[in-house]
Amino acid sequence: MKLFCLLLIIFCGIHLNAQNIVSKKMLTDIGIVNNSTASMVVHNGKIVVAGSIQDGKIYKLAILRFLSNGNADERFGNNGVDSFTVSRILPATYQGAYIRSVAIQDDGKILVAGSAWYQSGVNYLSNVLVMRLSTNGLVDSTFGDNGTVRTNINSSTGLSVDEAFSIKLQTDGKIVVAGQSYDYLQHRFLAIRYNTDGSTDNSFGTGGVTLFSIGASDDEAFAMDIQLDGKIVLAGESYLNSSSYRVALARLTAKGKLDNTFGTNGIVTTNISPAEDEAKSVALQTDGKIIIAGTTVNNSTNKSDVLCIRYNSDGSIDSSFSNRGKVIIDVNGQDDVANNLILQPDNKILIGGYSTSVDGVTAFLSIRLLANGCKDMQYASGGIKTTSLYQQGDAAYGMSLTSQGKILLAGQTTNGASNYISIIRYKKNGSTDSSFKNNGVSLTGIGSSEDVASNMLNSPWDNSLFVSGTANGYWVIAKYWKSDLSLDSSFGINGITSAKYKNEEDPQDEPVLAIDAQKKKIYMCGYTGRQVTIVRFNKDGTQDITFGNKAIANYSLSLFYGGFGIESDHKILVCGVRQQTTSGYDFIARLKYDGTIDSSFGINGEIQKLPITANSIQMKKDGSNILLGGRVYVGSGSGIGVYALKTNGSFDSLFGENGLVYKKSALASPQVFFRYKMAQDQQGNIVVSGGVQGSNFKYQFSVTRFLKNGIIDSSFAQNGLFVKDVSTGSFSDNYNEGISAYCVNSNCSVLTSGIKLSDGNELSHAVVILLKNNGAIDSLNSGNGYIDTSFFGDQYEAAYAALIDTITQSKEVMFIAGKASNGVNSDFELIKLIKPYTTVSVQKLPVSIADYKLSITPNPAHNFIQVNYTLINADNTEIKITNINGRPLITQKQYNNAGLQHVNIKLPSTIMAGIYVVTVTTPHGYNECKLLVQ
Repeated sequence: MKLFCLLLIIFCGIHLNAQNIVSKKMLTDIGIVNNSTASMVVHNGKIVVAGSIQDGKIYKLAILRFLSNGNADERFGNNGVDSFTVSRILPATYQGAYIRSVAIQDDGKILVAGSAWYQSGVNYLSNVLVMRLSTNGLVDSTFGDNGTVRTNINSSTGLSVDEAFSIKLQTDGKIVVAGQSYDYLQHRFLAIRYNTDGSTDNSFGTGGVTLFSIGASDDEAFAMDIQLDGKIVLAGESYLNSSSYRVALARLTAKGKLDNTFGTNGIVTTNISPAEDEAKSVALQTDGKIIIAGTTVNNSTNKSDVLCIRYNSDGSIDSSFSNRGKVIIDVNGQDDVANNLILQPDNKILIGGYSTSVDGVTAFLSIRLLANGCKDMQYASGGIKTTSLYQQGDAAYGMSLTSQGKILLAGQTTNGASNYISIIRYKKNGSTDSSFKNNGVSLTGIGSSEDVASNMLNSPWDNSLFVSGTANGYWVIAKYWKSDLSLDSSFGINGITSAKYKNEEDPQDEPVLAIDAQKKKIYMCGYTGRQVTIVRFNKDGTQDITFGNKAIANYSLSLFYGGFGIESDHKILVCGVRQQTTSGYDFIARLKYDGTIDSSFGINGEIQKLPITANSIQMKKDGSNILLGGRVYVGSGSGIGVYALKTNGSFDSLFGENGLVYKKSALASPQVFFRYKMAQDQQGNIVVSGGVQGSNFKYQFSVTRFLKNGIIDSSFAQNGLFVKDVSTGSFSDNYNEGISAYCVNSNCSVLTSGIKLSDGNELSHAVVILLKNNGAIDSLNSGNGYIDTSFFGDQYEAAYAALIDTITQSKEVMFIAGKASNGVNSDFELIKLIKPYTTVSVQKLPVSIADYKLSITPNPAHNFIQVNYTLINADNTEIKITNINGRPLITQKQYNNAGLQHVNIKLPSTIMAGIYVVTVTTPHGYNECKLLVQ
């Protein structure tokens, strides 16, 4: 049976060897831009959020529905989301729309209100917009005009900007909206009532509309509630004078007329500060008292504070509430804003919004007051709860209570390149409810941005890939599983993390990726204008705030070409150029693990006047040297080379000539504006890739290979140098940045990737080339030798990173990363290629080149074993215990230093007596032995 399986594998390998297989390709929209939340409501346990998203250059209205546990409700819309372009729901006249408020009918249908705008000459005008959706998220065509109602308020000027900020349902099912109308002279309070079918209720106000002014010019109703007797309370702001607004309330009768029993002719205004006071939310107590929440300006700090006022049913201020009817809360001396107000069944008062830190970063804010207006000291910390998810910006615009009394805040969260629609759930005491979605937080990202993947590395901890690049101009890292190229949802947010830093001078400037396997840290480094910025992440994608200044360290330089790496002792290396008047010099700097300058390295942390402009930094396989790969200027020309430094900063005299080796060719001239990436294979050979300029002045692919001792490998291609011009037709430029190498015994392969670019129209193709051990082109693409195509049919596709993975099941697995269009803009492109090998060339490698035996003690064992093995070099190690049929029982991954290892493993209490296999694996191979469990 074993012989049959072996013959079958050999046959399959020979049969498929003629061509590569594209086993998987993936486009990932990384940057999630301009996602916002306007309102939230809970109905029958389900959470409905209304807001907007940006998809490419198009803004859409969005309604999302979630289950009670925070997961998307897949029965609603498209996997929990329905979004609407203006052209989908409105006549051609309209150019844009937005949602401000959401309400749910008893039958589960969803109503949203906002505004639909259009341009008339030089004026922007808008109508009140109301839309109804069925319970499945589809537009309800039985409502209004195919699901929408647009209401234009007639004005004396003929110009009207009409907006709805709040929508509520009466007990009879009629729909009331509140907002404002502006005729280019004055803003006025606005209320409209509709029948259940969307028609205007002519029994309300004048033709279904109530419109009135309070102050001289600027009155807006931001909130509304409906009394049990049908009277309607509006709350907002009114313009007082040139520098001040005041809280404004109005009460309408059930017929839409101002209620003369309330305040003065149905209106109440309250002035707190000489600057701006406003009400953003209103709620009614069962005894008829009215509570508003909003903001007021602190006279001493000139910052906004949370404001809460309680009024009696006649509009007078309730002096029994807190400090003469008013509560003003300053969270930390910065701007605090209240957007929501809820009355709990026990008459406690919940306020939601956001608070700003001294660093200018906003956080979710919730406050709970007792019925008398005092802070509820049993809630969170002294009645106040702030939550900052990524210390980059959070704000709540919706608040709801569940039937169990848990508190929901909905808003948006910023994390570098992305803005997410976010929901947080708290327990009654203000602590985060970990049973909700992901430890109390649900994040939803929709939309797209310009995304480019530029670097790719193997994960040292599991079978995954880290791919870095830019999205929406920010630096990002995505983590993919190798098996199916799906995102690892446990990393960052839904598999993606990003750095807040954005280079305004060059939004596409690509960050370099590096990993410290032993410390379990991930780094990104890039040029940010006269300096490099280094950001450090933890293994799970969160930023490591113990590094530098809150996860960020900077180092000044004039130019950065991409040289960045991590030493085996965890110190950080950066290469750059220091400009001095009309001249300058190349240098390498070293930082300590905490991001501060390592003054023990060279002169004040720098080795200056290097003989190479380095684009790539790696530690030599044996850990003895720092390798710098890049462009070497020699006489009247330049070459591609490698410079070796000892860890103390001196050059390695045993490598090349005074630490330097380079290859210069008249057919391949390196250019300073290209990046040259470097890789090492299992033999220790060093390969450097990058674009070169040929004798015809066209750019070409190049790969140069050096031996580990710093000698040009003359057995590779043309005396160590492979050059290929892949341009055809209208294409004239091409260059390669991706490089990877892998060896099976003494047989090595080199994979390189890049771009073929047309000077004339900027059209581009992704290019992938696989080279044999002798530098000849291998049999990719049905024998054509290389792949020169668009994997996604995109005219602007490019490949910037390449990686050859381990040989598994007689196949060479390769990954390519870059960019391709989704039809709207560019996305991260990730492609998995498989090239079969004949099994003759596939051999089991020991975990180390040392002659040793893997041992286990005790053996036989009962509940505990010690696994003993030796590593010549520090490396990542996986220990796996399987049953005799290969079924995994235990998998343990770790990083080991060189030398004899003793790893203690506790066996599961449920393990059955029998024979098991213990396998120890590193990137270089594996060894195994049998374990008897009694």
